[in-house]
Amino acid sequence: MLIKDLLIRQNKNKSIALKYQNRFITYAEWHSISLQISKIISKALTDLNSINIAVFLSNSINYAVAYFTIQYTNKILVPIVIQAKEPELLSTLKYCETDLLITEHLNRDKDKY
Repeated sequence: MLIKDLLIRQNKNKSIALKYQNRFITYAEWHSISLQISKIISKALTDLNSINIAVFLSNSINYAVAYFTIQYTNKILVPIVIQAKEPELLSTLKYCETDLLITEHLNRDKDKY
């Protein structure tokens, strides 16, 4: 069994799966959102031979959604600690040959990445 199968099995469950601060998400919502985003990502990466997707998020519901989104795309998750400074972030992205970075941070100088 794969880790994504745990969420797929709960895809109709309306019980709260995660609580973080003042937010919560049900298993059904978590599955649905992760699946929708995974389809968008898979379509966007169709022409690339990419297998690595980086996540630069703090521990949160968004991180959990990103995690399962990547699982649903059958790609490899490259977690980057949120405390990483720009040189470490860029080095990790290059070393891991990532074509996509999932983050909440605004990209002020997208040409650097």
